[in-house]
Amino acid sequence: MAGFGSFVMAMAAPVARQVMTALGFGVVSFIGVDLAVSGLLDQARANWSSMGAGVAAYVALSGANHGLSLVAGAIVGRVALIPLKRMQLL
Repeated sequence: MAGFGSFVMAMAAPVARQVMTALGFGVVSFIGVDLAVSGLLDQARANWSSMGAGVAAYVALSGANHGLSLVAGAIVGRVALIPLKRMQLL
């Protein structure tokens, strides 16, 4: 029985190491991109008040704030899927 246990550990260790490496890199890259996108959105919100009232009204009517949120969510979502492609789960 000891031979079977060592065989299973020998097979599982490289796979577990690869999964942990891919997940670790994915988490670090996801957090980095999330912080960068959040910083850009905060900067856009801060500069929103420097616009004139008429321009701000037209931009708000066009839905630019929702558009920026959609683009930021798409970027963060794409980065979150990178580790899954590396592990060939997608």
